[in-house]
Amino acid sequence: MRKHFNIILMALGLFGILIAGNIGVTIASRYAQTHYDFSNLIPYFLYIVVSLIGGIILGLEPLLKNRTSAAPWKVDWLRILYLGVPALFFAVYLVLCFIFGLKMLPLKITTIFITEPAFISLNAFILGYIIITSFYKEDHA
Repeated sequence: MRKHFNIILMALGLFGILIAGNIGVTIASRYAQTHYDFSNLIPYFLYIVVSLIGGIILGLEPLLKNRTSAAPWKVDWLRILYLGVPALFFAVYLVLCFIFGLKMLPLKITTIFITEPAFISLNAFILGYIIITSFYKEDHA
């Protein structure tokens, strides 16, 4: 019963984090469109960080189960490289466009994916999950 309660509590917490982040980005986006001030990227950074933390929280359970093992910690670098780097790129591409003056990608569908707050949140969430689940202990038993 306690395990079910913890899972429900974690799901509600993650849902709350995503909703709060989405509301924050929506407010920041409306402010930027109304006042034509795109220089304040702090809400976007916070949105990405909140989503990243949500992914880390989701992947924390397997990490905590392995902490008692005597084996040394290992990192799955290929997982981070092949899954984490693209998720990082899509999560922060819009911010990079404003900071470094990068051009938007030419394909309309790609631009929609990169500028849509839900897609940015999903990629940051996936990135957090990939980062935390890339740490493991290998048992030789």
